[in-house]
Amino acid sequence: MAPSRPRRVAFVLKGYPRLSESFIAQEIAGLERRGLDILIVSLRRPTDAKTHPVHAEVRAPVLYLPEYLYREPLRVLRAWWKLRSWPAYREARQQWLRDLARDATPNRIRRFGQALVLAAELPSDIDRLHAHFLHTPASVTRYAALLKRLPWTGSAHAKDIWTIPEWEKREKLASCAWLVTCTAANNEHLSALPVEAFKTMIGRAREQFPNVQVVATTLRVAHTATRNDWGAILWCDGEFHQATTRTNLEILDRVGGGDSFAS
Repeated sequence: MAPSRPRRVAFVLKGYPRLSESFIAQEIAGLERRGLDILIVSLRRPTDAKTHPVHAEVRAPVLYLPEYLYREPLRVLRAWWKLRSWPAYREARQQWLRDLARDATPNRIRRFGQALVLAAELPSDIDRLHAHFLHTPASVTRYAALLKRLPWTGSAHAKDIWTIPEWEKREKLASCAWLVTCTAANNEHLSALPVEAFKTMIGRAREQFPNVQVVATTLRVAHTATRNDWGAILWCDGEFHQATTRTNLEILDRVGGGDSFAS
């Protein structure tokens, strides 16, 4: 049997190429060598006069989004016109309006406009989005993922974790498929957030599906590939119930979360 075609992933970055973020270029070049097909999506055009040698190794094309919406109004308008009738547009717009009510800034408006352009111009063979940095790139990625109904993942680094409000971190953690970070302090901080994030997610699911009577999910913190913390949370009869968290469990085998609850 012929090997399956590698999936194509869109990497959403603050800017590309950037000398200060050569570690991201190293990651992309390494993933390309392993066969991953990547599209780079940049929130702004480069400002550095020089590039790092690793940038010459990267083969991925770059899609530049409008850094300031007023500079490319027709592009933003075309994206909105294309997306306004999509089934997922209303959900994404509602999410953005909830965020805007808590963060009424030009930056929040800009991120939704960039997400509209990204969703409208994203090639059809992209089946996942990945955001580098939990602040603005993850905001654009999250809105675009809602519009396209695609899964998204993320990498969190340093100030992007500590300069955004707790509610935003919780909700991004609840909506992404997975997130990685680079220090034990970051991991400890982010690992403490998922319970409230899942409560928020469950509340929204109940709003959309009012006939649902029970909602449950597992809570997992992966320390290594074979050692995880495991817990669970359940909503039933108007109340949340949380299972005891079992820390540092050695994994012998895996089953799906639904299978675990059913058993």
